[in-house]
Amino acid sequence: YTACVHDVAIGELDFCMGGFWMTSERLLMTTFTNVIHTNEFYLIVERQDDDGYWEQMKTPFTPFNGFAWLGIVVDVLYMACAIHFIKVVTKNNFENDDECKQNREQIFSFQALWQSVYDGVVSFTSGGVAHVSDDPSVPEKIVVCGFSFFALIVLTAYTATSAAALVKDDHGGLYKDINDITSKGKIICVREELFETVLGLYPDLEGKIHKHPNNTEMFDELTQSNDDNDENCAGVIIDIDGYQKLMAESDNFCGTIRVGEVLFVLGDAVPVNPEHGHDITYIL
Repeated sequence: YTACVHDVAIGELDFCMGGFWMTSERLLMTTFTNVIHTNEFYLIVERQDDDGYWEQMKTPFTPFNGFAWLGIVVDVLYMACAIHFIKVVTKNNFENDDECKQNREQIFSFQALWQSVYDGVVSFTSGGVAHVSDDPSVPEKIVVCGFSFFALIVLTAYTATSAAALVKDDHGGLYKDINDITSKGKIICVREELFETVLGLYPDLEGKIHKHPNNTEMFDELTQSNDDNDENCAGVIIDIDGYQKLMAESDNFCGTIRVGEVLFVLGDAVPVNPEHGHDITYIL
């Protein structure tokens, strides 16, 4: 394509038929007609690997760290045991003295403690204390109110944090943007004709760009990259139309994804000899 633009520039041709990217290099060679199409260029990277089964199983526990979960467990056990003891001591849950005496004798039995733990778990997950006395005593009311407030705070924080943890990142790729790639010393692949344009917009990419004559070669290098080989590119800059066409033609690059916002926009136009520029523009 650039060779055709060069032929127009030296007078070998009056124009080149088709849409040509109006790169900075080509604009220095000759004139172009008005833009007939615009191309948006994006960064394409490889997708992140899906989490394994056990990693996904850990997701419900990610909202809190280990110490927070330990504190929650201790608080739940404390609440369950406290209400159990209060019910036994205050006799508010028994119909007669014989039942009260019997339960006091079994206050530390495995069955009683297990029932307390069960009540605590059910109370915490439901957001309210289970099996409250019909006529609770003052100590029981204090424990119930304190635990209800605690459960409200914890469940609200858990819901908000877990929602954020379960939502996938919008980029979904190994890298978020060009800065992320260059900060890790990686390479970016571009088409040969875009080299000067990209370097002019992103001077920090000096020495970190691989040039390719076509899109297929760029993606071949991208998909062959790995953490142990810094010589292969970690990202590709390509127009969205070219990317969609490549994805439609081949299944080899389905493991890639577009990330970030549009990097730059180039217009498509017809390179023409200045003498015929106005006429051809009018025809188009």
